[in-house]
Amino acid sequence: MGLHPAKTKRPGYRSVNVRLAARDKELAESIFRRCGLTPTEAIRLFYRQTINTGGLPFGLALPEETLAAMREAESGTVEELSLDDLKAELDAIR
Repeated sequence: MGLHPAKTKRPGYRSVNVRLAARDKELAESIFRRCGLTPTEAIRLFYRQTINTGGLPFGLALPEETLAAMREAESGTVEELSLDDLKAELDAIR
């Protein structure tokens, strides 16, 4: 998702254009309406909370199996596979 700042007619303000999947936009805007927010208000709230918290205003978490795989890779104990071995393992999963 890319953000593209653009000039607006209001001094000191800038626009943000975002491309979203149509379904994601519909679902999010439905939630915004239930909260009494317009999409613009929700985006402004996100930006303000990002500034207030000094980071994303929500936690990001990776699944435990992803974290375990990352720790294993960092430890250097991961078994190297050839492309043929990897294909065989993928075929076994299917």
